Amino acid sequence: MSLAQAIYIFVILICSSIAAQAAGERDLIIQNDMDNAEKQIHEKSEWDLTLSTEASTIKYVEHVLGTTFIKELGSMYGINAVLTYHPAVGNALNTEISDVYRLEAMFTYGKMDYRGAIQYSDGSSSPESFDGISDYMVEIRDLVGKDFNFNRQSTRLTPYIGAGYRSLFDASFANKPFGYDRRIQYIYAPIGAEIMTKLNDGWSIGADAEYDIFVRGFVTSYLGEIGLGDITNTQKGGYGLRGSVKLVKNSDHFNLFIEPYVRFWDIHASRWDSSTPFNGYFFIAEEPANTSFEIGGKLGIEF
Repeated sequence: MSLAQAIYIFVILICSSIAAQAAGERDLIIQNDMDNAEKQIHEKSEWDLTLSTEASTIKYVEHVLGTTFIKELGSMYGINAVLTYHPAVGNALNTEISDVYRLEAMFTYGKMDYRGAIQYSDGSSSPESFDGISDYMVEIRDLVGKDFNFNRQSTRLTPYIGAGYRSLFDASFANKPFGYDRRIQYIYAPIGAEIMTKLNDGWSIGADAEYDIFVRGFVTSYLGEIGLGDITNTQKGGYGLRGSVKLVKNSDHFNLFIEPYVRFWDIHASRWDSSTPFNGYFFIAEEPANTSFEIGGKLGIEF
């Protein structure tokens, strides 16, 4: 059993205990049926589809010997789609530890400004900057969770666990003479919880908090574009954090929502890897430790 699975099962046990206690207390409370119906959170259908647009700003920083060596700043814009399955009671997929299955896909595009330095073989360096670098990001996530209802059915808590893949392509080759393309790929295990509670007049508000267990990273630098050998560095250490707040306007046919969010990655320096050959020679290099901080928001519709 992995660490993420152990944490998830522990959270499920705690939520199950709290839900059982809340259900017992609820049975002792006599309340007006109309008031209760008004306060209950909206029921989810068997299949839910969420479509949204998003915009954000990102700051990416590489650290060498404790100092900032490279910095990229820019904005990203894109689309996000989420498909969720809620198996009915009696379905084999509706179990004591899981009854929510979700597939998420995201694509964003933006322009970044680079501030860094050119490092020469004699150890010296000179400042270098590029503006308007095209960045493309794709992220795919597969999540499994469990719904728990509290507070007389007006609040729903959903702990979840899953697998994630993130790919960022940094198209710097157009910024000659020293620019070259890079692809940064992360494989990670998200574990978190989301909560949603019903307000008055068809409104709901919720929040999501997540810790991302970093499994592997691969950074491919296409140095062949500037006369060297391509190199792929393997990253093993790091973590991610993300959180959001969600405001939803509910209706009979669809829901509208706005969701500001933050996302953060702290990735350790990679191992030393060798390049592909160029002119019969190889070189070895590492990918420096880096952090990225993203703040943005989504605007979307739920069916």
